[in-house]
Amino acid sequence: MIRRIIRRPVTVFMLIAGLCLLGGVSLRQLPIELFPNTELPQLIISISGPSNADPSYVEHYAVIPLEGAITGLENIERIESFVSRRNATIYVYYNQSSRQKYDYLKLQDRVAAAAAQLDESFQVFVVKTDPEQLSNMFLSFQARGEGGLDQIRTV
Repeated sequence: MIRRIIRRPVTVFMLIAGLCLLGGVSLRQLPIELFPNTELPQLIISISGPSNADPSYVEHYAVIPLEGAITGLENIERIESFVSRRNATIYVYYNQSSRQKYDYLKLQDRVAAAAAQLDESFQVFVVKTDPEQLSNMFLSFQARGEGGLDQIRTV
């Protein structure tokens, strides 16, 4: 096998050149995004209750009715609730293929309808994480050194 390769250097060169050409063409066809989609498939419902409310009261009179209202929505993967004194947070995780703008509006409608049935002492907010704030967390880079600013930029 090695003797055949040694005897036919032109064929080997043409195969390698073809593979390099194929790689170059494939590299140009790859989509590259400067700002990739960083939207998290999650929405947050924040519940604030009366100042003297214990966690069981907040859970029974606010969290359970809100969870019941949003369970019928589509594309929901799971729902997690965390209850503390006076406050509660419901995390709604969606499928990766869901449309976040549409799901956000549907969730707001359901939460608003369910919040109208709650006690007036509860305040309910739907929070959407802002991808622009998250983009600042991906990479932090500092360049320090002696010399002028132009010299540091070239390095």
